[in-house]
Amino acid sequence: MIHLQQEFYQAQRASEPLFDFIQRYALEGAWYWDLENPNHRWLNAKCYALLGYGPDERPDWRELIHPDDRRAATQPIPDKFDPANQAPEVSLRYLHRDQRVVLVTYRPWIVRNRQGAPTRLVGAQTLVTYAVAPRLLTPEQHSIFQGILANQSVYIMKTNLAGQYTFMNEYFSQVFEGQPRELLGTLALDSIYADDHGACIEAVTRCLYQPGQVCQVRLRKPLPQGGLRHTQWEFIAQTSALSQATELLCIGYDVTEKVQLRNDLSRVMSTTREALVSLAPDGRLRYVAPSWARLYGYSSDEMAGQAFAALVHAEDRGHWASALGAVIEGGTGLTLDLRIHHQNGSWVWSAAQISIDGLGEELFITCSDITERKRAQQAELESELRFRDLADNVQEIYWIRHLHEPRFLYLNPAYETFSGLSLQSVYEDPLSFLDCVVEEDRPLVGQALMGPAPHGSIRFRIRHRAGRLYWMETRLFLLENEQGIPLRRIGVATDITTLIEKEQLLTQSLANEKTLNRLKSQFISTASHEFRTPLMVISSSAELVKHYASLEAAPPATTLIRKHADTIYQQSLSLSELIDDTLTLSKIEEGQLVVHLEATDLVVLSESLISLSFADRADRRQVTVRVVGSAVGVFVDKKLLGHVLTNLLSNAFKFSSTNPVLTLRYEPSVVTLSVSDEGIGIPEADRPFLFGKFFRASNAGHIPGTGLGLSICREYMRLQGGELELESRVGRGSVFTVSLSL
Repeated sequence: MIHLQQEFYQAQRASEPLFDFIQRYALEGAWYWDLENPNHRWLNAKCYALLGYGPDERPDWRELIHPDDRRAATQPIPDKFDPANQAPEVSLRYLHRDQRVVLVTYRPWIVRNRQGAPTRLVGAQTLVTYAVAPRLLTPEQHSIFQGILANQSVYIMKTNLAGQYTFMNEYFSQVFEGQPRELLGTLALDSIYADDHGACIEAVTRCLYQPGQVCQVRLRKPLPQGGLRHTQWEFIAQTSALSQATELLCIGYDVTEKVQLRNDLSRVMSTTREALVSLAPDGRLRYVAPSWARLYGYSSDEMAGQAFAALVHAEDRGHWASALGAVIEGGTGLTLDLRIHHQNGSWVWSAAQISIDGLGEELFITCSDITERKRAQQAELESELRFRDLADNVQEIYWIRHLHEPRFLYLNPAYETFSGLSLQSVYEDPLSFLDCVVEEDRPLVGQALMGPAPHGSIRFRIRHRAGRLYWMETRLFLLENEQGIPLRRIGVATDITTLIEKEQLLTQSLANEKTLNRLKSQFISTASHEFRTPLMVISSSAELVKHYASLEAAPPATTLIRKHADTIYQQSLSLSELIDDTLTLSKIEEGQLVVHLEATDLVVLSESLISLSFADRADRRQVTVRVVGSAVGVFVDKKLLGHVLTNLLSNAFKFSSTNPVLTLRYEPSVVTLSVSDEGIGIPEADRPFLFGKFFRASNAGHIPGTGLGLSICREYMRLQGGELELESRVGRGSVFTVSLSL
């Protein structure tokens, strides 16, 4: 395209309006298009530099244009693109070599032949939407800090097709100042800045018509204290089995600071303009544009005839001389960074684009102020150093790996601490990372490191060269760019050895406790059976002693013998009762007690039990039975319920001197059996513990008992799906109530 380059410079010299047009608008580069041969277009060095290409790299200009803009960029030129119409601005998207999208605004100038037909198009690029600006961390470093600090940073929410919230994570509800229960069901559009409603609806519509595709949109939300919160959203339509959209998944992150930074930078850049000068082959200034004074303080008259090299910083003059010679010799342009002297004595970092006309008679230099860019690079370098200082000193293993190759781009020194292996060995042989992993865990770790979707967490073991074993919990995720394209694999491994050891200790303790409980139950069962045999002998012998002492031929001492025999007999019965109760509780705890529920007439059961156990008392006291309501069959275990009633009635006789009352009350949904007495009552302080094992009320010490009866009664009722409750007043008596649901 050399002929177009030469023709472009000749056209400038031949047309003063075109030259002024270039000086005024070509701030970010210029290009020259042959409309008669549309495949031929020349771009100056600034255009390529904006897209990340060096002086020797000249890819096809059509490949540099965003695919969605290529058709428009090669369409016939409308008549409105005429200088007479004040050269309206046109937007065009390019692709940077690192796949970023670069939006350029340019003004066109049509060159016509003598017949008035358009033959050439000059494009003067006036504005680029991105610029280097200070930031704390690169995207990779930002992701690592998120892992280190475990901060929430992502909003996640869902809406139905009506636009109402159906789900949101806690971070979203916190930032958007509402509780989930308050926000769910409300319209998501209500929390969006009114001016952005159209963009939001358009993005949602695109999502719904393209299920599975990610639609990006930037939205704003008004803040209570004034101002706006800027959020970058990615919308993804969720589909049913029939591939129909059913809901919208929305993932967003705060970009307010980024927007503010970009706006601040835009304001700074709006006050600057590139400065253009032309040089003779000997390096002296021929022409100085008025913008030079605005950028460097020198007027055009002051600069005329001066050597350009005199304005260049002494440390940069060697680079300047080499670049100038390369341009003159090779005839192609290039860009280099220089420090240029300002009239006020300071040095201005500048990007100088050097080109030469086709005849080799004149050099053109376009300078732009890149001081802020240099400061940003310095800030980024310092940020990189801070990041490394932090990552190199934490007690967690961090790594950044290549997306498609088993290659580590960064691995912090903590790896050496836990493995005893060197970082250099891993950089040289990435697969040696697995050498410290316990062999049984290597397949899991290998799959997680190179799997297609490294998300979530895994646990594995590392063995240090010295023999110590570590448990590691590792979080894996992908680092993506703004377009959602994966760039790197990130991993953060945390030492959880202490946690695992505690879990193992707890598991062992639980196992030991189960073993002890089993041994206790075995002991109770064995001891109960072993005690019962001698007790039966003692009881039988006491009966025989009483029998022989009652014979007519018995000696006078038989009265005393009979008394002691009664004592032996009563104590053996008490001990036998204790053993029976203890064995019963053991069976309950082991779950060995089998419950047989069957429809039962509680009135018949109660009368039979009373007739069998309480009809012929020596003190001639009786149980008073009352029935309220119509009797119905109730599903109970007759044996267990009979034991409960026997125990409650025995206690009523034991702790009172009047007749106990058994009341059966039938209601629509429940049947209650209440045993009431007018005995000594139970102190209020003792009532919470009354159903505990081996507990006896403080005022019942003189009355025999094991302290297990009520505990067994409550367990029996629980096994039947019933309840046992107490009401009592000291000196007035007690009421024990059994409740059974119908």
